[in-house]
Amino acid sequence: MAINKWKLFEEARERWPQRFQIIPTDGSPCFEADPELVAVYRSIEDSCTPSGAWSPSDEWAKLANWSFNQALWQIAEQVSEERFVLREEISFDAFDHWMRFNLSDEMWMAERQEYDASPSRFQ
Repeated sequence: MAINKWKLFEEARERWPQRFQIIPTDGSPCFEADPELVAVYRSIEDSCTPSGAWSPSDEWAKLANWSFNQALWQIAEQVSEERFVLREEISFDAFDHWMRFNLSDEMWMAERQEYDASPSRFQ
């Protein structure tokens, strides 16, 4: 299966609400979000779970959803005052960083090679 990194990014981004209200806290995590990020992520995962056998494209979608979630959390953790974080603030580069991070374990070597060999929209 040929991977289209940009398409993975766009499809993952479209699954998320357009904005989140982020309120910094002293707790762990260091913010509150409305809607709540974990609940949104779980809902996205549930909506992307196939009714039958998993295909390679389902696995890539699952990884893309998780990577987008991580990029969004990274921004939310850096918020110093209450504000809205827009899903468009997640750049392709941030998403790509988390995709590569998640594929860095040896068990993902074949997928990492496939991902690395695939062009992004910029190539």
